[in-house]
Amino acid sequence: MLLNMRMKKRITGNYIQPSDGGAANAGSLFHSPWRVIGLLAVGVFYLAAVFAPPLLGKQKRVTTKTISGCVLDENENGIVDAAVSITDIQSGKKFTTASKEGGRFSFADLPPGHDYEVQAAYKDKSSEVRSVSSLDTRLRLVLNLRIPPPKD
Repeated sequence: MLLNMRMKKRITGNYIQPSDGGAANAGSLFHSPWRVIGLLAVGVFYLAAVFAPPLLGKQKRVTTKTISGCVLDENENGIVDAAVSITDIQSGKKFTTASKEGGRFSFADLPPGHDYEVQAAYKDKSSEVRSVSSLDTRLRLVLNLRIPPPKD
């Protein structure tokens, strides 16, 4: 009987479970219902942080075309206050702006699938008419307009 007790003590003595309900057992992930709730909350927060921004970014982007450039004289100097006109061939609308310092001009927020004609005028002289095709998929185009136009 003494031998039986020693064996029993030896077998079970090394594997005594703590009596604190498992809190001291570091190998367990789920110690209490509050820990499970906390882990679920962290998981939900992580999923929201990863998947919410791409879903919010699915809004339709407005894509427009910009045509800009310079109005230049025969010596390649910029002409200030030249009248630069752009005509939307599809709609027939015409817009005009004045060139700024260095002869710079810009037309923004243009529908990209349209054909355009651009021309500059200054002191009774005009540049050649430059065409921009709807087949040109670039969203930013640079055109330099010369007054008077270059001689061929």
